[in-house]
Amino acid sequence: MKWVHIHVKRNILHLLSANTAVVSMVRDPVQKVMSSFYWQVKHRGQGLKWVLPDIEAGMPFEEWITTPSGRSNIQHGTFAAWVKVLTSPQARWETIGIDMSVEAALDAADRHCAFIGLTEAFDASVFTLAALIGLPAAPMWEVHCSSSSSRRKENLGTETLWLLEEMLEDDIKVYNALRQRFYDRYGPAVEYFNANVGTLKRS
Repeated sequence: MKWVHIHVKRNILHLLSANTAVVSMVRDPVQKVMSSFYWQVKHRGQGLKWVLPDIEAGMPFEEWITTPSGRSNIQHGTFAAWVKVLTSPQARWETIGIDMSVEAALDAADRHCAFIGLTEAFDASVFTLAALIGLPAAPMWEVHCSSSSSRRKENLGTETLWLLEEMLEDDIKVYNALRQRFYDRYGPAVEYFNANVGTLKRS
């Protein structure tokens, strides 16, 4: 692995050689929004430009997702938005819309990504990828940083969860389709990993 890039609306393909294989890990869209918010919360007060002003000022999550900047940040951070920019080489995230059908997003994912794994099954995804490309062993990993909150979508209020699911409706459909596809394609490898390996995280 030569380069790591998060799912933001930037076309990275022009920076890479033609034979580069793009690997992506997708995450439950609602949980991804929460993780991004609390990652910024963790870095408040440090003068970092990427911490949004509302979050820097201490706005709570439930209020932030209702603001224009919060909604824009959420919608521009979707997987569908990311693959749409990959599909449009001249696009800039400030000008391109996010209107992309689920079918088009899945097609773009297939065209641009050699492998798509799941954050919820990260270790099994890495193990499967290592086997597919013929590595003699799967790489281990360790935690160097994480957000300051373990809050999960199961802990959200009904209204807050409904609002997020409405904003992320199409991306949730894309995620569910990619998740099902992952288990359809690599289910036996995941089962083997869970039964015989268990984790790639360094203790």
